[in-house]
Amino acid sequence: MAINLKSKFAKNIIAMHGEEGRWWLKCLPSIVASYKEIFGLSDIKQVTNLSYNYIVSCSYAGRDTILKIGFEEDAFWKERDALDAFRGFGSVEYLGGGGEVMLLDRIIPGYSLKSYFPDKENESLAIACKVIKRLNEAPITMRVTGCKFPHL
Repeated sequence: MAINLKSKFAKNIIAMHGEEGRWWLKCLPSIVASYKEIFGLSDIKQVTNLSYNYIVSCSYAGRDTILKIGFEEDAFWKERDALDAFRGFGSVEYLGGGGEVMLLDRIIPGYSLKSYFPDKENESLAIACKVIKRLNEAPITMRVTGCKFPHL
């Protein structure tokens, strides 16, 4: 499962992180293999629309899941805090991980709202509004790492 260094994903990583990013890309197959072993993952398949994180669909304990691997560990901690804060209120379920890795419940069908434009703009806006309304119902408390979310 070698990473194509000419792909848009690889170019993004190298542009942002230079030689350290190039090294990280070369390490990704071994990182995936390690977490395959740790979690007992099977049926691992790279998703096609990678941008800044390496993502594979996989199976974990009979569940459809996503293994998300990111270069920037700090960003992942913020994302985990948000997933914890919004658990049960429209966010995907965080199943485990650490550092630069998250195992997430897979949302099916998993279409990006971006894929709705321009043909289904109204439908995408309706979906976004529904999700935002649900997220807004979450009782955000100080239990979430001091509630330090970056501004939108």
